[in-house]
Amino acid sequence: MRSITSDTLRMNGVYRLPWEMTLAGAYFFGSGNYFQSLTGLNPFGSSAGQRLRLDGSMIPIRDLKGEALHKLDVRVSKEVRLAGSVRVAGTAEVFNLLNHANYGGYNVVEGLANYGQPTRHLGTMYMPRSGQLGVRLSF
Repeated sequence: MRSITSDTLRMNGVYRLPWEMTLAGAYFFGSGNYFQSLTGLNPFGSSAGQRLRLDGSMIPIRDLKGEALHKLDVRVSKEVRLAGSVRVAGTAEVFNLLNHANYGGYNVVEGLANYGQPTRHLGTMYMPRSGQLGVRLSF
């Protein structure tokens, strides 16, 4: 019998670079979730609902396994003292540095041409590589 849970690994770290710069990183790995396939039919109006195929067989529970997730986020920052208590900090961040394609959902309707294919998900975990720059002034 196969496992119905997915496994995850999360790691993060901070490293002090020369010239008082800071490098931080966070890595996430998820082994992939299981999804329940459905049929677009309910031929007998049964309580089995959308798991009953036209031939009378049942779709197994959690029969579709999604692909693994990989995400590496990196941040570099530097703070500079200007005068007195005035400081300016600059940061550069890259999300999903390796640009791994991460999918949060799949087409689970049997019989469709795109069955088992990934669908678009708008969560930040599933976005392609992106970055941002920031400046913070404190006094």
